[in-house]
Amino acid sequence: MLIISHDVNFNELRSTLYDTKASLDKLEAIKLPTYSINNELDKWILAELHSLGTQIEQEMNKYFLDTSAKLALGFVEKLNNRFIRRSRRRFRASGMGQDKNSAFNTLFEVLQSYMKICASFAPFVSEHIYLELQKFTTQ
Repeated sequence: MLIISHDVNFNELRSTLYDTKASLDKLEAIKLPTYSINNELDKWILAELHSLGTQIEQEMNKYFLDTSAKLALGFVEKLNNRFIRRSRRRFRASGMGQDKNSAFNTLFEVLQSYMKICASFAPFVSEHIYLELQKFTTQ
């Protein structure tokens, strides 16, 4: 059986989370406003996430856990190599404009939902990252 918690992709995702958290430690958690999705990359990654959820559910219902895990790992590649790299300018823009806000909100939503999807494969890692993400929200 494939052990995802030791996989390079999850370790990359986890280290990225810690790097981001370390750079944002001095900021207070703020409630992000609702946003509209105008960017094509945002729409694409959310569509891929929805497709991933559907595919994993189908594979899990057939008890093909290895296929489900491979699909989940493939999504990390899409998230990192397509969405994040192509959105670098949006993330690094000065100020907190609508486009930058939309990029961060989309990334947060994708990571949060992805951790819920992966909870059946890597429950401890997924829960840990999900709880770390919750620190960026207000109660």
